[in-house]
Amino acid sequence: MTDLTLDLARPAPLSPLDKGGSRSGFADTLLAPIILGWHSQTYHQMVGVETQLPTGAYDANAAVNIGRNYYEMAPFYALTWFPTDRIDISAKFRYGFNTINRATNYQSGDEAAIEFSSGYHITPALTLGINGYIYRQTTDDKQNGVAVNGNGNRGRVDALGPYFKYSFTPKIAMSLKLQQEFDVRNRPQGTRVWAQLGLPF
Repeated sequence: MTDLTLDLARPAPLSPLDKGGSRSGFADTLLAPIILGWHSQTYHQMVGVETQLPTGAYDANAAVNIGRNYYEMAPFYALTWFPTDRIDISAKFRYGFNTINRATNYQSGDEAAIEFSSGYHITPALTLGINGYIYRQTTDDKQNGVAVNGNGNRGRVDALGPYFKYSFTPKIAMSLKLQQEFDVRNRPQGTRVWAQLGLPF
């Protein structure tokens, strides 16, 4: 679910104009058809390419959308390191290339992101730790081929928070993550809560 609070100030005696909204549903589909991995006892790494498909609901006139209505292709490199039996450190480096939103003729700029986490294994099944991400837009947003707002409207955001993970078996695990965003520019700011379940196929 996405919930946006946005009040636009107006001259007195007019009250602020409510441009927020809320919407729920399935978001865009993320596929990673190419993944290569190399593994040792304490260090694991993977490279691949992710493709985001515009399958989420989208309306150009809506204040809030679940989908983005454009494709993205992003190569990535991910690693996990176990410096001790009780500590794990993970990171994922990703660079995304976006296509044009045909409904608005708007093209978002390229995106660089680093996701990270570090956990302490209280028991073999239970892990507590911190997680977060750093996001930077590296090229300008463009509409009709022209940089938006004269400066490209480049976004940035940092996030940090705790996480909890419980492993039912070596291959089945559940995670709950909280991520509080800060140092935000040209993007909405909020708090993310992720509930994830890992299952082998």
